[in-house]
Amino acid sequence: MVVIGFPVTYTPPDTAQCTAYFSDGGDPPVTQYRYASGTYPLSASPIITILDVTCTSIVTTIERNHTVAFMGDTQGYLHKVNIVNSSFGYVYETVPLGSGSVLQDTFLDESTEQITLATSSDQGSQVLTLDLTNCTQYQTCDECIGGNGGNDGDPYCGWCTLDARCTRYEACPERDESTRWLSYNALQCVSISNVQPNSLPYHQTQQEITITVQQLPDLRSSFQYNCAFDSHEVSATTIGNTVTCTSPPEYGLPLIPDGMYFLNLPLSVVSTETNVDFVTTDFFFFDCSHIKSCSFCVMTLFPCDWCVYDNRCTDDSSSCQTGDTVVIGVNNTNGSGNKGQGFCPQLLGATESFLIPVSIPSGFSLSAKNLPIDQSKDPVTYECILDIEGEEVRVPSTTFNKTYILCNDEQYMYNENILEKNVSVSVQWNGQNSIDDLSETYVTLYKCSVNSGSCSQCLSQEATSSILKCGWCGDDCNVMQSAVCQNNQFLHQNEMQKCSAPVITDFDPLSGPINGRTRLEIIGTDIGVVFDDVLQILIHDLECDLTGMGEYYQPGQR
Repeated sequence: MVVIGFPVTYTPPDTAQCTAYFSDGGDPPVTQYRYASGTYPLSASPIITILDVTCTSIVTTIERNHTVAFMGDTQGYLHKVNIVNSSFGYVYETVPLGSGSVLQDTFLDESTEQITLATSSDQGSQVLTLDLTNCTQYQTCDECIGGNGGNDGDPYCGWCTLDARCTRYEACPERDESTRWLSYNALQCVSISNVQPNSLPYHQTQQEITITVQQLPDLRSSFQYNCAFDSHEVSATTIGNTVTCTSPPEYGLPLIPDGMYFLNLPLSVVSTETNVDFVTTDFFFFDCSHIKSCSFCVMTLFPCDWCVYDNRCTDDSSSCQTGDTVVIGVNNTNGSGNKGQGFCPQLLGATESFLIPVSIPSGFSLSAKNLPIDQSKDPVTYECILDIEGEEVRVPSTTFNKTYILCNDEQYMYNENILEKNVSVSVQWNGQNSIDDLSETYVTLYKCSVNSGSCSQCLSQEATSSILKCGWCGDDCNVMQSAVCQNNQFLHQNEMQKCSAPVITDFDPLSGPINGRTRLEIIGTDIGVVFDDVLQILIHDLECDLTGMGEYYQPGQR
């Protein structure tokens, strides 16, 4: 641990243990020194403490009335310390020097502003000469002068405001003018604290923009500040720390990329003196018409509203058709009325968990709210849309009181050889206008015939869930409404009547050692509905051991 501390205040005690004098015999004796006695310790508070560091060398210098210490340690690091006052200091940079301990002899050359030191390790020794500072390593104002009001910056460096770079004091032009050069202990960097407005509709251009800049330097009379929207520069007027300019025309803006609804352009203040964008913030141009969802429209960061019957997002709700229902965006401070996504037309999900057997005409219902209803001139029609393996199946539907959608009976089918398949459901009105679905509504299609391998497999609740109501009829696993089950006896899963006798179609292996203990796999049909149905397996007249075999059992077939 390294502790730096000073000064030490010493008050001698009132008593002296021993006093020595000098006399040449003529003049009165002169006091040379005395030994003090007492119980008052020498004490001081540390200016800075660096944990887990053993200091091996230290040199100090003065930079613009600031005391700076350079300390080497046993681990091969050079610690640069700004000693702010008699009670506070901080490390502002730590430089790795390689392996080895820094030796005690360290030389600081103030004329060249370099420090020379040596390190020693088992691998050898090295002598290094380093610049005392490197302001160019700091790329931003916060990096240069720190963000903690003089408690973390580099005392050699400051921010040259109009050049937007970190420099030594001497390297910044007009450094003594107002805030042209911000030293390490400046309380604040140059920054844009406010922009009014901070966004505009994409097609509403050439509007007045007011920018408030903290630490804005004064300019010489022959120069001025301008605004730059990305690469498009426009003239500005400046009063105090406020810069006012006009947003660029639409032809001066890039196109909004596909799939986006806004542009994020850098808005900068630039001086004609240096032609450098020395302070920058974000400015947005947005186009509400790119948004196709009511919920997304009214919850965006920008003042967008939703015209329900026009089914569009807009920054100007007065453009909605006469008599239209308008949902106001949450960030539209000028709008009043139905505000937020809670007033959007939207699905609330299926009214229950719908299980729909394939090939059987079936309907289902969806909960909703705020649905558009018939207007006097324009009737509203609805369709339910199921996405089945990438194909859209459109089903006519009926609405009730803005809160309920009945998807009419329809036959569905899918190709995958799986028992159940979740299928997403969406709703459109008047052909192409989508109703928001925040709950990701779906129904479940199922195919009993996947388990048609045997009666036992069909009726086993391990293979076929009982809620699907599959049963065995003829040689097929299906639902009672199917044509095959209408013409054949239908066996329910909970009926006591048993399937046909087991049929073995194969087994593996075909041979084994005479001492047994070989696990035998038997394949066939109707080999029980559950493992407990398998009462006995014989090879000739020898009974197989079924202990622990339940985990390998596949209902009805293995």
